[in-house]
Amino acid sequence: MKVKKSRSYRPLKKEQMIKELDLAINEMKNNSVIVEGKKDKASLEKVGIQSIPAAGKFRKVCEEIKGGKVIILTDFDRKVDQLAAMLMEELWANGKKPDLEIRKKIRRILRVKYFEEFNKKYEEFKKMR
Repeated sequence: MKVKKSRSYRPLKKEQMIKELDLAINEMKNNSVIVEGKKDKASLEKVGIQSIPAAGKFRKVCEEIKGGKVIILTDFDRKVDQLAAMLMEELWANGKKPDLEIRKKIRRILRVKYFEEFNKKYEEFKKMR
């Protein structure tokens, strides 16, 4: 299964960006979140989001994860797009519902390329509010 490449989006209005980001963070706080590694996990924890690093053990993580919806937050590069696709397949195989939409929203709003930057970009965004 291939991960669709992001298209260019129309710029969002500030109020819409705030609303979408708040909804995305709420979703992340209320569902399982898979990230690549420990730095990504640490960055999300600084804003109160618990996540599970999948580096090197993604099959085991996909089998053991609880709940139905699982948000995948992998970085935005070609190699990692393949990881996201493998995670999606493994989650489907284990009866879970993978979600990549929140990943796309975060990229569009915060301009995050690597999720280890999430906390920094989120704090900068909050100052703009």
